Amino acid sequence: MRAEALPETTTTPRAADAEPPAAASTEAPYDCVGGFAHFGTLWPGAKKDWCCERIGRGCFLKVEMGTCADFGMHPILDTQVCEAASRDAGFENQIAQATDRFANRPEGCYELHVLTDGSRTLWLNLNKASQGQGAETSNEARGEFRQPLCAAKTAQHMLSPAAVGHASG
Repeated sequence: MRAEALPETTTTPRAADAEPPAAASTEAPYDCVGGFAHFGTLWPGAKKDWCCERIGRGCFLKVEMGTCADFGMHPILDTQVCEAASRDAGFENQIAQATDRFANRPEGCYELHVLTDGSRTLWLNLNKASQGQGAETSNEARGEFRQPLCAAKTAQHMLSPAAVGHASG
């Protein structure tokens, strides 16, 4: 039996995606379309930042396991950015409930999904002791899952006056 060369897969980032080429190139340093369905796990942080800043792709990610840093992203510590990430994830009309009461919650912006009643609420944990904490299951019997919403470094541009006006109208 003859071994055939396998086509290039998208299960690991290409070395070319790790750093953009020198500025002399007129070609875009990253392909922001290919592999987008799995950008959270396949794209390095630099590619997420570049694509977010230039075409608004790869700006936000909901993490089901792990932390934002595990995916080359950052915790969201701002209410407006938290709400923009929630809209990007498909959760309409969510208003972030900010608190600093709980150290044992994910750092920054997270979605609380309760399976028993299907509810989803948006939270912004500002407790300094939660730094570095990621997704967690708080009450398995009730099916409570807290999943961080993470942002690329360049995601702040998603809050342009036009975007904010569009989101509220």
